[in-house]
Formats: sequence, C-alpha cells, structure tokens
Amino acid sequence: MALAAGVGVRFIVDLEAGKPTVRLETVMRVIEALGGEVMLDGLPDTTEAP
Repeated sequence: MALAAGVGVRFIVDLEAGKPTVRLETVMRVIEALGGEVMLDGLPDTTEAP
C-alpha cells in the first residue's frame, strides 16, 4: 500500500493507528491509491452564479 500511494510504511502505520497529525494531502494519496473518493457535504456550492 505504501509503495502504491508513494508514502512510507511508517505513514501507513500512523494512519492505521489514527495518529491525529497525519497530513491531509498524504491521506488523499492513500485514498486515491485504494480507488476511493472523498465527497464533502454541507459546503456552499461556489460553482453556481449568484
């Protein structure tokens, strides 16, 4: 998994352990490597014209 996501094994261990200081950018790379997708709900839609 670490190799596929381009991260170190230590990062995967920390992520699995729930370490609160992991970087979101790196977490997103792991999610992408797993074929996952992140969707955020409740944020204002900035694509609509006023």
